[in-house]
Amino acid sequence: MGGLKWIVGDRSNIQDDRFAPPAVQTIADAVDGDRTMTPLDTLTALRKTYPTPMSPAQLGELLNETAWQHRAEGYGLLKKPAGGNCPQPVTGTKVSRDILMLPDGRIYDCLIDAEGQAIPTWGPKKPVSPALWLAPVDADAAVPPDPPTPEPPPAGVPYPGDQVGVQIGEVLFADYAAAGQDPNPGMGTWFLRVAWDCCNPPYLSADESIAKHRAEWLAILNGSA
Repeated sequence: MGGLKWIVGDRSNIQDDRFAPPAVQTIADAVDGDRTMTPLDTLTALRKTYPTPMSPAQLGELLNETAWQHRAEGYGLLKKPAGGNCPQPVTGTKVSRDILMLPDGRIYDCLIDAEGQAIPTWGPKKPVSPALWLAPVDADAAVPPDPPTPEPPPAGVPYPGDQVGVQIGEVLFADYAAAGQDPNPGMGTWFLRVAWDCCNPPYLSADESIAKHRAEWLAILNGSA
């Protein structure tokens, strides 16, 4: 029977008795005996589970579910990014609100007055480019959750002030003098390393960063590195 599933939602807002679903809907209610359901049969049966008029999202659900039930026959939707369209479930792709399509470009008008009564019908229309065919999706399948939002990088710490540079210079110049070394461009490396650890993880204080890197420059000055 094409695996038809019945999706009967809130009936309270259904105004048109022609499309009001019975309290219990079965496949036997929709087909004559064991006759294989055509796309129009499926569309007509599913249409009874929706109100009148239908929202764009509901039109997308109706057309997609009909095509999904007949996906083995190749039925899909007609991509239509502008004009009278509705969203395909799950993907949100804009599709025609009254057309079912086959992969070779054949299309069928399947709803009369889609924005109003949305009456099921079936009529071939002029074929279109096969590139406009869109495969139906299983709207009942679990939608993968959005990936977690990554933690924003730390904002860092504000500029610690010129006094930190003076503090580094006092210790550094004193150690160079004690080691009998003249100031040289290499001292800039130690200013940069101390400042880096103050402004980046693990965000050391000026005293902590100086202590860490002072051990390194003393080892070099004393020839033990």
